[in-house]
Amino acid sequence: MLVQREGAKDFFWKSTIRDLDETDWEENKLDIHHIFPKKWCESQGIAPARYNSILNKTPISYKANRMIGGQAPSAYLNQLQTHKAVQLDDANMDAILMTHCIDPAMLRQDDFEGFITSGGDNRLKRLVELGFHPLESSKDISLLTGLLRIGI
Repeated sequence: MLVQREGAKDFFWKSTIRDLDETDWEENKLDIHHIFPKKWCESQGIAPARYNSILNKTPISYKANRMIGGQAPSAYLNQLQTHKAVQLDDANMDAILMTHCIDPAMLRQDDFEGFITSGGDNRLKRLVELGFHPLESSKDISLLTGLLRIGI
């Protein structure tokens, strides 16, 4: 996974995803996390084709993913940040989110549509810059963005 290679950090353990992936400890095992959780998306009437988009997924630890559950992003960020083992202020948590190419403002506002449209575009462009997909033009990026938004 590209964000793994680029040094993305776990929301709970604060170490790199790559380091977590190399351990045998169960709570460090990797999960693929819906950035806007499936249960929350369903309660908001968001279609599976939208919330299952690759733009709404990132690798994190089993421990972090279980703590997040189906909560709104603003709620799970607060829960994680104030956990006694984590203790991060907004700026430090935002820095971790940015290692996943995630716009923290959209999460803190529980703005799925904003995340998928503007935030998702920025995330996709960053992933393309890092070598995620060999696109040749901005037209290709626009086409791929549209497909990813609808979950294709």
